[in-house]
Amino acid sequence: MPGTPAQGRIAFLSQSGGKIIGSARIIFTPSGTEGEFAIMLADSWEAKGSGQRF
Repeated sequence: MPGTPAQGRIAFLSQSGGKIIGSARIIFTPSGTEGEFAIMLADSWEAKGSGQRF
């Protein structure tokens, strides 16, 4: 992903009823060959399979 406008970052949002309930992010190293992935969910949406849907 080097050289992209996002500089090696990708983000996704999840909505329900017009409200953001979670996000997933990938941040790559400068080489673009490795990175970290994280999912954040609103407490009320945890343990409902939402993370797997991301």
